[in-house]
Amino acid sequence: MADRPSPWSGPSHPDPAQPDHRPGAEPTAQPQYEFAGAPGQYPDYSGPAGSQPPYGVPGHQYGAPAYGTPPALGEQPAPRRNTIGIIALVVAVLGAIFSVVSGWAALGWILLPFGFILGLVGLFMSGRSKKTAIAAVIVSIIGTIMAMAFFVTVIGDAVDEAFDGEDVTVSRSGSTDSDGSADSVAAGSSTSGDEVGTRDNPAAIGDVLSAGDWEVVVNSFTRNATDQVMAANSFNDPPPAGSQYALVNLTATYVGEGSGHADFLDTAFVTDAGNVIRGYDNPAVVPEPLEGELYKGASATGNIDFAIPEGESGLLRLELEMFGGEVFVAVE
Repeated sequence: MADRPSPWSGPSHPDPAQPDHRPGAEPTAQPQYEFAGAPGQYPDYSGPAGSQPPYGVPGHQYGAPAYGTPPALGEQPAPRRNTIGIIALVVAVLGAIFSVVSGWAALGWILLPFGFILGLVGLFMSGRSKKTAIAAVIVSIIGTIMAMAFFVTVIGDAVDEAFDGEDVTVSRSGSTDSDGSADSVAAGSSTSGDEVGTRDNPAAIGDVLSAGDWEVVVNSFTRNATDQVMAANSFNDPPPAGSQYALVNLTATYVGEGSGHADFLDTAFVTDAGNVIRGYDNPAVVPEPLEGELYKGASATGNIDFAIPEGESGLLRLELEMFGGEVFVAVE
């Protein structure tokens, strides 16, 4: 039996298509592999030869899925509805409306920040429409500005109303209406072309001054009452040099609800030069001071002192309300 070559040994004869690596062997030319295609194209080894068009041939997209129509380049899926943004917009609109309506402003001031926060949440939700969320944020900001303006206006009106006070009514002494009652005119109103109770045309001693909870009558004015004041209390300090104590005698009647204190009436002496002098500038114990708590219909009569410059003339100013009710009285 003839010897057969071992399967583990090389071929008995060299393959001319393979290089011969034996020592001293001549190098064998390598076969050339050519691809019949356009320059820059490469064969497709993903399947049997010719089953798919080579790369670059129309109909084939690199990286495209094997089946189905690929999406157009740059095309994005349509965003979904933003429910949070819609809710935020509704809340912001309601807040902006209520914030400028009297009686509902507090509710609007609560809704506006909620609309703003919900708008921010909807703005950062991925895959959702941003239009309603952006609109909610903008409406919340505009509504807040409107609410602030409304708040400032309301507070300003309230402060003006509180500080304006009520008009003072002056019942002129020695003058009566056709029905026999005292002739009454409002301080600041026009009587024969002149305003009553102002610095230019002050009320007179004996006139009844009415405003708010009080009716006050100036009974008398004593320019030089230094001796009376010093005799009222041995601890009183003398008036400043060049000044003297003056006494104003008032009768105050309380006509409001509850009770009021006569010694809380605000009085001052205003010089012709415009200087304002108050009793607490140089406090002293006066004889028969104006004081006491009064209920409706009760009256108190007493004195108020001022240290006024000698020879300085002026007017008495009374404020019959905490804020307003100002009237001037001639005391010379």
